[in-house]
Amino acid sequence: YNGSLIYDIKSKTNNEENYKNFIIKNNLDKYRKNIELFEIPDKNIILITLESIDDGFIFNTPELTPNLNKIIKKWHFKKIKNIDGCSWSVGSLYCLMTGLPAYFPFEKNKIFQNTSKINLNTLSKVFKKSNYSNIEYFVGESNFVGTGDLLKSIGFDLKDHSKITGKYKIYPNTFGYHDKDLFYELKQNLRKLNNEKKSFVTFATTINTHLNGIRDERMTPIIGDNYKNDVEHAVKSLDYLVGDFIDFLENEGILKNTSVFIIPDH
Repeated sequence: YNGSLIYDIKSKTNNEENYKNFIIKNNLDKYRKNIELFEIPDKNIILITLESIDDGFIFNTPELTPNLNKIIKKWHFKKIKNIDGCSWSVGSLYCLMTGLPAYFPFEKNKIFQNTSKINLNTLSKVFKKSNYSNIEYFVGESNFVGTGDLLKSIGFDLKDHSKITGKYKIYPNTFGYHDKDLFYELKQNLRKLNNEKKSFVTFATTINTHLNGIRDERMTPIIGDNYKNDVEHAVKSLDYLVGDFIDFLENEGILKNTSVFIIPDH
């Protein structure tokens, strides 16, 4: 529930007492207490959220995901189960940032629209207390289902298609720039931060594997065109871009001092 107890909105409601009772009854106030850090982390953090990709694609269609399969064998792999209250885009993001399921009594994709501040403890508060100099989130379209409002209210520096270095064709408009552009922006930003020796937390969300696949013809000369549908083309494109990104991190010397997490979106 809202009422400025869990998060603030730009227009207040008249149900303060009901919200307050809800917080007390469900023992949620403990999630607003001060954060204690027992150890300051000494590694930078990169987290990539893959749109609509789960281990079914990785294990059942290895011809489309050779790089993700290599990463699983080389790094650590943990199977994650779906959790109630976290199984849609913005709900999953809320769960990731707060550790709480997004149980709210209204339309789930409009929960955080117009949110101005999250009063719960969040990952970004932990990162700020850990003194990371840059805490950023890259996403093609931040207005989609209230993602941008949630991220800004949590405290991330949001980098969507309106705050990037390149000029890209945004299609479809609701999804922002493509994955190829996303990884280009990540490389540019991380190279700069690394050269300046700044600590960073960089989160990013891909988009081209959404629903039936968003085909990016710029990837065809790189991955070929022998695919049954746009989903296969998008999955192979994303797998290539992830592999290329990991190679970039290694070549730039970023990987040796950075923890990298690659997760499904929900």
